[in-house]
Amino acid sequence: MSGRLLIHIGLAKAGSSFLQSTLFSGRYPGLHVVDDPGLARWQGKGSARYLKSGANLFFDQVTGGNGVLSWEPTDRSWQIRDTLSLMPPGEGLVVSNEEWAGHPFSGGVYGEIIGRRIKESFPDAKILILLREQRKLAFSTYVDYVVRHGGTASLRRFLAPGQVGQVPQHNIQFYRFSHMVNWYYREFGQRNVMVLPAEILFAQPEDTLRRILGFIGAEAGDVPSMPGTENRGRYGVYCAHRLLPFLNLMAVPAPTNGYATINLRWVRSTIREVAGAVMPDALQKRIIGRDRRMIERALAEVVTADNGILQTLVSHDLRALGYLMPEPA
Repeated sequence: MSGRLLIHIGLAKAGSSFLQSTLFSGRYPGLHVVDDPGLARWQGKGSARYLKSGANLFFDQVTGGNGVLSWEPTDRSWQIRDTLSLMPPGEGLVVSNEEWAGHPFSGGVYGEIIGRRIKESFPDAKILILLREQRKLAFSTYVDYVVRHGGTASLRRFLAPGQVGQVPQHNIQFYRFSHMVNWYYREFGQRNVMVLPAEILFAQPEDTLRRILGFIGAEAGDVPSMPGTENRGRYGVYCAHRLLPFLNLMAVPAPTNGYATINLRWVRSTIREVAGAVMPDALQKRIIGRDRRMIERALAEVVTADNGILQTLVSHDLRALGYLMPEPA
């Protein structure tokens, strides 16, 4: 029965917002969603607001946040099973949260915990994993860390944090995707796991959406034509932060800044918006180019060999999509 359940686990910054605001929005006929307020989550504001179907399904709600310590599969899965039992043939159900693969800010430490909860709850489910070329993913992650989350670590420190065992941190080993793909293949069977590079989704959105529908046996009619919501980097503001690193000392206190800030967010917002707006394009390109090169130096040794393994697990030509690959023998 749960073979018509599609569980989209991420990755973060790999087309999740686009999927959640189009195919997984609840507006596509024949693809059901979970919008119960206790299980779902709404993201964004106004016309950009979109649903994360069943986003809290495998998390515990602890003081308003997500916890991963105590959890029982029977607590929530009955709602999913009831919906599946009532669906006619040719229809499917999707739940989606890009954090279920583990969040890059914490090195993906709870990814396997969530994976085991998924397996325990819905062993016959279909799993959707979207990947993204690691250099672009790491850069987008750092932009998000600085601009949206008030992170105070320099890029160099973000890529190579001190080894404090008690505190999960960003870890470049997270970008070795073959481990995650192999784990899901082993637990769910390769035929029940679809692995797609996000680059395919960005380049061929309608064809990719039809492939996803076909994967769970849902009828693929006219796929959504709306542009959807895509998280875009605010690079002018980002560059302002890189030139003025003190800005996030005025951010809202948060784990990303050690709660060691003064909450002057309106001052911070004004300074960075003005600085980003007046910054010459040439300077922005110089800052972004420098940071991208730093990321490539940090990741190349870690991900190149692993991408060679990943290539044996997926059907897409990763080299043609720009992934760092080993030299041909």
